[in-house]
Amino acid sequence: AVNDQFMLGQQVGVTGTPALIFEDGSLVPGYVPAARLKQMLKL
Repeated sequence: AVNDQFMLGQQVGVTGTPALIFEDGSLVPGYVPAARLKQMLKL
């Protein structure tokens, strides 16, 4: 299970954690402050 997740991450370009992948395919690596994350999630 962990290896499957690791391999999926490798396929989509994740090279570290944390990492967010949005529906549009955009990848946001690293820490995102809460206020910015709320904006990104349109909350």
